[in-house]
Amino acid sequence: GHWIWAMLPRRPALSIFSAVFALTNSKRRGTVALWPSVKRELLVAADIAPLLVARLSAPKFPLTVVSDASSTGLGVVAVKRVAGVAPAGTTKAGVNGVVATPVPADAVIPVVASRWRWPEHINVLEFRAAHVALRWVLRHTLPGGVRVPLWSDSSVVVGVLRKGRSCSTALNRRMRALASDLLRADVSVEVDWIESALNPADAPSRS
Repeated sequence: GHWIWAMLPRRPALSIFSAVFALTNSKRRGTVALWPSVKRELLVAADIAPLLVARLSAPKFPLTVVSDASSTGLGVVAVKRVAGVAPAGTTKAGVNGVVATPVPADAVIPVVASRWRWPEHINVLEFRAAHVALRWVLRHTLPGGVRVPLWSDSSVVVGVLRKGRSCSTALNRRMRALASDLLRADVSVEVDWIESALNPADAPSRS
């Protein structure tokens, strides 16, 4: 429980715990011997403890990155500041999007358009696309941390990034890989949902 509280400022760190939650959900009573997998996860948590810091004063990345995936490819674009964006915290995945009208074409900067090498579940592909978008940001940030606005039309991706972990083994594996990048670079993600019809990364993901 103490580790959970310590990780809340850097929610991606919660992806470390899988066996820990499985043990706590097993509803065993009395003295319980820690599983080897639980011990490994707790040791990893202890190793990354110095990184569990969130700076509210960290600057915001000047562009918003937008990702999308289809069964054939991924697309990532960067968007300049546009009017009509909902205030932070008002978007609800699948219900209320971050924009209500199409993003102007002159505000969109192409970043990546690529085809997949092998098929995977669409939720995993959507998460891979978001990870590619954030890795692009990491190549353009200065040391000292930054807050990155990210838009995705996948309610699953939005939910996993906001929660910091997933009960899906495949998605949590990808979340752990992303958490490694974010914690190392001191990057925080501010993710919002965007309707598929308004997603400027939709076309590149199908090219």
